[in-house]
Amino acid sequence: MPYENIVGVHENNGGVTIRHIYKIEENQITIINHTPVDMNEDFPSLSEIEAMEPEGIYLKKPFEVGTTFGKWKITETGVTVETPYQKFDNAFVIESKENNAVNRKYFVEGYGEVKREAIMEVENNEKFIVTSTLESVTKP
Repeated sequence: MPYENIVGVHENNGGVTIRHIYKIEENQITIINHTPVDMNEDFPSLSEIEAMEPEGIYLKKPFEVGTTFGKWKITETGVTVETPYQKFDNAFVIESKENNAVNRKYFVEGYGEVKREAIMEVENNEKFIVTSTLESVTKP
């Protein structure tokens, strides 16, 4: 990325491309902005990013079971995660629970978030699961 401690990620979910902008700090990662974008759109200038109101904390240290931030809590460490890109060992998991749903994210050192699950309870104790996983890595 063009700015120190600022990371941009483009996520294509098959219908729209979302640009996430994060600020890397000593003990946490802050969500600066996430918005649908055209892939040909220029990345915001540093002054535009600095003028954005942060949206919340994306991840916070220590990466240990029990660490909480916002609605999230680290619930597991040392987890194995399989993605279309590759199998990862030693991931950690964060969860948030709301009403009849659990949201779960899997993180791996050097890669960040590699898997995301939204698990909703529907009728008859059945579950509806939406999963997003890392398929490829492209370096600029």
